Amino acid sequence: MAGHDQPQFDALLVEGDAITFTGSLKDAQACASEATLKDLNHQFLFPGFVEPHVHIIFSALASNWFLNLSNPSPVTFDSVLKKIGSQTEFHNDGQVDWIIGFGYDPSHVIDHQDLTLADLDKLYPGKKVAIYVLNQSGHVAYVNSEAFDRLGITAAKVQGDPDYDMVNGSLTGILFETAVQTVGLQTPRPSQDQLIHFCETTISSWQKVGITTIHDAGIGNTGGCKDVDLFKALPQMQMRMSGAIFTPAFPKMYESCQPPFCEGQVEIVAAKFVADGSTQGFTAALTEDYYELENKPKYVQNNPKGIYNYASWTDQAAAMDPWLVFSDNPERKTDVIHRIEHFTVTRDDQFKPVHDLGLGVSHTIGHVNFWGKTFAEYVLGEPRALRIDPIRQDMDNGLLWSLHSDSPVTEPNPLQYVQTAASRLLFGGPPFDVLGKCQRVDIAEALKGITINPAKQLGIEDKVGTLEKCKKADFVILSKDPRKVRVAENLLAEVSVVETWVGGSQVHFLSPAK
Repeated sequence: MAGHDQPQFDALLVEGDAITFTGSLKDAQACASEATLKDLNHQFLFPGFVEPHVHIIFSALASNWFLNLSNPSPVTFDSVLKKIGSQTEFHNDGQVDWIIGFGYDPSHVIDHQDLTLADLDKLYPGKKVAIYVLNQSGHVAYVNSEAFDRLGITAAKVQGDPDYDMVNGSLTGILFETAVQTVGLQTPRPSQDQLIHFCETTISSWQKVGITTIHDAGIGNTGGCKDVDLFKALPQMQMRMSGAIFTPAFPKMYESCQPPFCEGQVEIVAAKFVADGSTQGFTAALTEDYYELENKPKYVQNNPKGIYNYASWTDQAAAMDPWLVFSDNPERKTDVIHRIEHFTVTRDDQFKPVHDLGLGVSHTIGHVNFWGKTFAEYVLGEPRALRIDPIRQDMDNGLLWSLHSDSPVTEPNPLQYVQTAASRLLFGGPPFDVLGKCQRVDIAEALKGITINPAKQLGIEDKVGTLEKCKKADFVILSKDPRKVRVAENLLAEVSVVETWVGGSQVHFLSPAK
């Protein structure tokens, strides 16, 4: 990892928030004879994990404010409706008023039904209950008639807008992309004090899995400049943070926090362009049609290659081509690494231009673990699904790649990313226990995807990503050296995060089991 493998040493010295020495224990004690000695007792010291793509506020809401409808294994449609329809108090002084859910995903539901206005309208007969449910991907949402009525949305007003699904001129209650945000921003939110508490709880949970640096890939997505104000109001985060402005919010945020912007613990270093959708939500732009179109909803049949077909920082093969053309610009800023997010479904001919243009790529590796079985059986078909998130091809083509959660789309847990990248093991079992063995990488290489590689992509490799003199004292203490795990599928069972340190301060300690 200094070119980049993590240098090996027996001891390091920390003074203030920085590493001042690495080397032998004898030399360390000679340099600082009065320093406090911490014996790892056969545990393993490793660089703190760098998480290059999360959404802090959205994650805090998903974990603490929204009704959780996420299911990694298939569930019945009726069980989902029952859960939505059985809420007794939600967001209004003990009275059912709005139900805001997150995590429904038809690709994980038996028979793959969408939630429609007709389904949701049956849940609270005779009661004025508005319902807004966000798909796990964040690119699709489902609402009932009461929600439309309260927000003044009618078929006539949104006629011709493809982001509001209609059948025979009537709204179905299914929303896509821009409409998801337009409607979602009008739903009830917690108070500022509540949201601060939710964010603190969320950040604490990330420290427990060894994350010491985060990059919020959508500042402004939930509240424009208010997002920045919230981050400023947070007590000391005890986690390094940078972010990218969500470009639809850019006009309103340009004057006050144009990148590069740094104030307190808030640092904005980039802008995020979104022009592609979700693979499993059937809104992403593919070169080839989605799998078995005749078994898909009408809106997919009408858009067999996906709803969006122009380029972005994200996601699929057809959407990548215009982005590569856009990036091939002699006036493009080249002293920073521009990144393609997700890089999920690709073509072989796209790796060379990505390399030649010096672009980085970052994978939501949970697509393999959480959705791999669904991609193979329902979304893409097996041949294309076998090579989603093609990390081995990244390496073979010399790309700078990293791993991320896109939280709350998948759960942040860097060691899980490493296990998945090294094993390609699926949640859910046969007939697809492993998806794309040819894309496996070894554990040592996968670890770079959560340390030095994302640090390089974020332009902070001089501060974090490896444990070296003059870098920040951000590290994790693991129960075992993960590189010594013989079977990649066992990594999470054999290795745990015991302690997390940021800037020389302990921010997490795993209490010994009783």
